[in-house]
Amino acid sequence: MAKKQINKAMLEKLSKNAEMTENKKEKELGGIKNFTIAFKFSEYMKIKTHCEEHHISIGKFIKKLIEKEGII
Repeated sequence: MAKKQINKAMLEKLSKNAEMTENKKEKELGGIKNFTIAFKFSEYMKIKTHCEEHHISIGKFIKKLIEKEGII
């Protein structure tokens, strides 16, 4: 199986066009908080297509991008 790579340029593009907000209605469960990330429709479709081609969920894809940047 080929090793999957995350494109740093894609992360930068996402950060410029995305908006993330904390869901304050949901209670924190075991240190986990829910967040909502909003994308333009065309950007969402590109992300969705990429994730489907690489057999990964959008949530896991975004988490990997954040981990790669060393934030978590």
